[in-house]
Amino acid sequence: MIDPLKGLVIYQIGLSSSLLTAIVLIVTGYLVEKHFVSRMSTFANGMAINIVLQAIKNRHWALNLYGNFCLVMALMGALSYAWYHSAGYYERQRSPAKLPNEYYSMSWLCGALASFLVSLNPEALNALLYSSIS
Repeated sequence: MIDPLKGLVIYQIGLSSSLLTAIVLIVTGYLVEKHFVSRMSTFANGMAINIVLQAIKNRHWALNLYGNFCLVMALMGALSYAWYHSAGYYERQRSPAKLPNEYYSMSWLCGALASFLVSLNPEALNALLYSSIS
């Protein structure tokens, strides 16, 4: 597979295109989290976590579970946000797209800090999980 970043400074310092994509999504999620709706920040960060985890061969079951959890949280947030903004005024008044409070209290698990920490060294995290949890 040809990496489109080959020859760029970013490539020379060791960032692959998938890691760069994850970094862009994390930064986007952080900025969105600061100024807009947390559902879209959960979406961006959940996607970033899944992109980073895709690069790991032989992932630990806990990372698979975490990646799936963040994917479900991301899709729930994005779909409810999209539904709310595509609905008319009367539909929004009758049925607001606010998710249950549990969604917002659990969304920090897929937030900017979590995706940043997972992205730092996912292989080491995978090895740590294999050495401590069977």
